[in-house]
Amino acid sequence: SVTTGTLPASLALTPASGLISGQPTTAATSNFTIQLKDSNQVTASVPFTLTINPAASIQTLSPNSSNAGLSLQVSITGSYTHFAQGTTVASFGPGIAVGGGAAGQPGPVTVISPTSATAQIAISASAATGSQTVTVTTGSEQASLPNGFTIQAAIPYITVTTTSSNPLAPALSGFQDEYLLHGVEYWDPKYLAMVLPLKAGWIRFPAGTASMAFDWQTAHLNEGWINELRPHISSYFYTGIINANAITQAKGGACFQGGSCVSDYATFLHDLGAAGIVAFNGYTDFIPKSAASMVVTADAAGMSILEWEIDNEPYDFGMFFPTPANYAAAAYSPFYQDINATNPSAAVGVFFEGPYVQELGNYTQWDSGMAAYSPQYWQGVSFHVYPITNTSISTSDEEQTLNGILAYGSTDFFLSYVQPLIGQTMPVFFTEVNSGPSTMPFEQYIYNAIFCAEFTARMSVIPQVRAIGISTLYFGNSATHGLIRAVNDYETYLLEQIQANPNYSTDTSTNPNTQFSFYYSPTALAMGIVNRAINNSNATWPTTVVGGPTVPILGYDGNPVPAVFAQGYQGANGTHYLLITNKSGSSVPLALEVNGELLQSTVTVSYISNASDTAQNTATAQ
Repeated sequence: SVTTGTLPASLALTPASGLISGQPTTAATSNFTIQLKDSNQVTASVPFTLTINPAASIQTLSPNSSNAGLSLQVSITGSYTHFAQGTTVASFGPGIAVGGGAAGQPGPVTVISPTSATAQIAISASAATGSQTVTVTTGSEQASLPNGFTIQAAIPYITVTTTSSNPLAPALSGFQDEYLLHGVEYWDPKYLAMVLPLKAGWIRFPAGTASMAFDWQTAHLNEGWINELRPHISSYFYTGIINANAITQAKGGACFQGGSCVSDYATFLHDLGAAGIVAFNGYTDFIPKSAASMVVTADAAGMSILEWEIDNEPYDFGMFFPTPANYAAAAYSPFYQDINATNPSAAVGVFFEGPYVQELGNYTQWDSGMAAYSPQYWQGVSFHVYPITNTSISTSDEEQTLNGILAYGSTDFFLSYVQPLIGQTMPVFFTEVNSGPSTMPFEQYIYNAIFCAEFTARMSVIPQVRAIGISTLYFGNSATHGLIRAVNDYETYLLEQIQANPNYSTDTSTNPNTQFSFYYSPTALAMGIVNRAINNSNATWPTTVVGGPTVPILGYDGNPVPAVFAQGYQGANGTHYLLITNKSGSSVPLALEVNGELLQSTVTVSYISNASDTAQNTATAQ
């Protein structure tokens, strides 16, 4: 019998057997004494302390909510539980599968300790939103947390798979530069401070069309060569070359390496830690062994030249190259032969046209002619991409056209058009890329930045692509392509000085009359982010986007396409990257899964954003 104190509530002592039985209802500690009496009426008393623990329960779930359609790991913390590996199962309620089991049914968990476990759950995309009870069962023990887990509405999510990868070309993302057409010096400290954060993988030298009369050994355009060109090129191209001649003279030349110039290309590349791409002038530079000498100079200076392009955009100049065969033969002898004999490992590239250049012409005729030429001696193929040719197109129509090109005219175009022409191993260099002509305001809008960033990211997944260059690193204010902009480009001033004195030359970085002040366009800001990811990585990861808003397109099948695009990168230094673009007019919440599991760690975010698709930086508002 109990002589002092009381048993815990709902427990009773059976005198005949001494059994204490019952189901306690209250957690508490009871002190009591039980007296025993034998058949001889001898008694003995024993004091007892009996503690009734609280019922097993679930104290916390982390995280305790997620969105329909996602998979994640949830940490379970119990109290007074007895979790056991292989025995304990958990149920998160309807619409949620646990441990690979059926949705709504108990599934296995991973036990860490008697009071700690983790559950891998998958929430059905069609699961109803709201809070649900979570129950963890170990044998006869059940521990629950009412309304413990909340299913939220489905949101778009990005899935990155890191268990497979594609190699990524080093220094993939760079810039076309029109150095012959602007007054900025490579070594201008203010200019270097703007270029360095853009993390260029490579810079192209010396220019596009203006290279047709450039003599790299004198660091100037050759007026005799300009006169040779005049009958064979349009007034548009001729005017540009004349201006390039004057501006290059005004800033003291455009030296490839060393020389008499204020600054030189080789030093610029070394300052940036970048590689180079050279557009060699095969139109007029027939100085014996000129190409060979340029290669020798590059090698001696320790320059990494990714590609030696022969003749910028030859398909535009039928007076020089009436057929692709004419061009391929002229590029071979003497230029390819000289370069290859000097450095057999140098990559010499020729031009295919493709559908994305401003100039009119039958691109398939040119490309099929190049593909049919034999022998195919080159080690690379160059393309230029300027898909918008209609200068009067509305902003809305341009955006919709570019949406279609991104969805169907980037990697799809490469796989369906480029590879059948050149094969799957020939290196490809996109050395000029932008949305359209340099006279349109669109190139300064944030939507143009989205196009350039997404095109680069999409093409980066093809290992055959070795270079993608947005045009143009810096340009004067008469053009809209310039990624870096100047408050005053001083071109009028420089041209006036040349008109007064054809031998005029100055260091524009120190001349008090040409003190440049720079700012970034939205495209520059976007490419700085892109290049930080791509040029610091060595592989791409399979990446998909599920759900989210759509945007309209023009062309192709006409159906809207996903607004959000994403691409994951394996960082070379252990820091990994995910590039995301959003072409819609509103913000989009996103979840991120890595290898099928919701990412729950902290990430660093760098971004540019604006509610307006035509947002831009100006000289007075940035």
